[in-house]
Amino acid sequence: MSKSQLCVAASVLALSVGMGAPAHAQESSGVSLQALQDQVNSLQKQLVQLQAAQEKSAKAVATGRRAAKEATPSNVVTVDEKGAFKLPGGTTIKIGGYVKADAIHDLSNRPTVTGTTSADSDVTNFVTIPTSNDNVLGRRHNATRFDARQSRINITSSTPTAYGPVGVVIETDFFGTGGTALTTNSYGVRLRRAFGTFYGFLIGQEWTSFGDNAQSPELLDFNGPAGQTAMRQAQIRYTYDLKDGNTVFAALENPESDVDTTSTSATATTINHYPDLIAGWKHQAGWGHFGLRGLVRNNAVKSSPGDASVYDDETWGYGLAASGRFKPFVDEKAAYAKDSFMFLIQGGTGIGRYVAEGVSLAAATDSSKNLHALTTWGGNVGYQHFWADGLRSSVVYGHSQTTLKSFMPAGAHKRSDSVHANLIWSPVPSVDLGFEYCWGRAEDKNNAEGFMNRLQASAAYRF
Repeated sequence: MSKSQLCVAASVLALSVGMGAPAHAQESSGVSLQALQDQVNSLQKQLVQLQAAQEKSAKAVATGRRAAKEATPSNVVTVDEKGAFKLPGGTTIKIGGYVKADAIHDLSNRPTVTGTTSADSDVTNFVTIPTSNDNVLGRRHNATRFDARQSRINITSSTPTAYGPVGVVIETDFFGTGGTALTTNSYGVRLRRAFGTFYGFLIGQEWTSFGDNAQSPELLDFNGPAGQTAMRQAQIRYTYDLKDGNTVFAALENPESDVDTTSTSATATTINHYPDLIAGWKHQAGWGHFGLRGLVRNNAVKSSPGDASVYDDETWGYGLAASGRFKPFVDEKAAYAKDSFMFLIQGGTGIGRYVAEGVSLAAATDSSKNLHALTTWGGNVGYQHFWADGLRSSVVYGHSQTTLKSFMPAGAHKRSDSVHANLIWSPVPSVDLGFEYCWGRAEDKNNAEGFMNRLQASAAYRF
């Protein structure tokens, strides 16, 4: 008999003895008061014995677990409940990532870098959408491609110390060079992220501090919407927790002057004098997050040695960004309680590559050997809706624009627009199956336009 059954039986019998006995004292029912009392005493005794046995068993289990833990040699690798490997010395290592297969079909104007290489169109690049001024080879329709290059592997570790944990992250994908679609499709491994963290510092290659990954929409397209900051680079970043969900950070990041030199008659080579400086603030709460960031950078150009026309000039660039992600129905119980609204707006003078379509447009050289900073701004706005647990859709609009100088060539890229709409289903937490439509628009200095329409289906399997 279980403990609960004993308790119920004892309670019933006690009630019978305490309340029912006087009512039946004059009846000849064949059951004496003494007999009922004996049964209650017997049940109470069994209950005490059962409680003692359970306490003894619990102590034995705890002792066994403690003994097993103490008996584990210090040089043995163990695995915790989250699947992380615990090494001798206390370091935990977790291996993660996913395999992602994409089927891409461009209905019109496949965006490519060269106009002839199919691998170039594995991702969208709105700058390279062919316009009426571009080579006809780029304006090919009904182009199909399958690939698995976005597949990813990452390793994270944490080592306890007297001053806090030391963290390490290494991540790669397969967008490196090499391979051919004719035979093996064996594209090379590419470094994405590699950094360490300790005592508030992050040192190594990570997403730029000027971006906001938590704001980024969930899309199948690898590059995402126009106007996004999608850049990883080496940096030294310090983050300080102000409490109550507020953090501030500052970073020195790898400089890379991006200058348009197509208007020069000489070979003008970019040079990097100082690291890019970025600082920001972020507030995190149950409803989502909001952040502000600022950027200061230097762009410089210098002629190649021996060139008759000497270029030696520099400009300073400044930029600001604001972004966030909000849950409008955070207090609801339905699936749509996970819905979120996201936005990003950023801009400045001389910021160039910090807006995806602004690469090589931070500044431009003229024929008088002067370097002129260019103003670029962009951003996106979107909404993600959960139709049910594991079934969601995202709709996102993106935009970027650069103010060009009169001396720049007619085909210089001026503006990009994009729209993404998708449906993603996760039958189990580790599998994503999705379908997405992408529309893109490019416009050059002479207002020539080009449009793209892309369909993409993807399957991702996480580990």
